[in-house]
Amino acid sequence: MTRDEILKLVDDKKYFHVKFLKADGSVRDMVASFGVQKFVTGKGKKFDDADHNLITVWEPKTKAYKSFKADRVISIKAHGEVYE
Repeated sequence: MTRDEILKLVDDKKYFHVKFLKADGSVRDMVASFGVQKFVTGKGKKFDDADHNLITVWEPKTKAYKSFKADRVISIKAHGEVYE
């Protein structure tokens, strides 16, 4: 899946499940969401996610923002459907 395809699948503020390969090669399962702004500091990032093929999400389990590379996604479950 491309970055744009993933963003279209999960373009709302609902939670979704993503499984992806981490940089160290291990598999990570994560429940995530977009649209959380509670912990935004206002400083912003020093780079554009699209330039690095990244997707930044909110992970409620750790109460932290996380990023993953779109080309390392194994599957996404959103709106009751699984996409691989």
